Amino acid sequence: MPVESETLTYGRHCMDEPSDMQVLATILESEFPDFSWYLAELQAWSSYDDFVMERDGYFLGLSWAGENIVQVEVPLLWFMRWVDLTGSPCTLKSLDDFATRRWLRAKYPERSLRLVWPAATSPIGESGDFLDIPVCLTPVEARKKHSLPVQSDEASDNVLAGVIARECLDNAN
Repeated sequence: MPVESETLTYGRHCMDEPSDMQVLATILESEFPDFSWYLAELQAWSSYDDFVMERDGYFLGLSWAGENIVQVEVPLLWFMRWVDLTGSPCTLKSLDDFATRRWLRAKYPERSLRLVWPAATSPIGESGDFLDIPVCLTPVEARKKHSLPVQSDEASDNVLAGVIARECLDNAN
């Protein structure tokens, strides 16, 4: 698993907009054991009920404090596909980040996707029209891993962004 880069944009910062919305991932009880296998952090909770009570407590606390927060259900298969396609780490932070991007994609379906590579900086000017997708692989690794056609970098990025949207984000509720 690649080491998480400090240059990635997490959560509400993946779109340039003045939003203070926070998103908290939820998972189904039936998927908790499998999620725990992939996300070692979940093993800190002895049961699904303990996990839900802590996450719900966090959600309620922020809500009562006046924060804008929503919960978004994340199916295991979609999250694991996200990890496979983007090279994102299998962590609770990454799970919440994925939930955020699913929520933003559902809220702003007209916005284009833009891949953001670890060493890249965001283009200036048109950032408000995009939903940024962090890719923790190098462009060469991503193209090789996903057998993308030999095209310009931008064309290959568009193909990969389309696959990510179709297989991970567009199924948002």
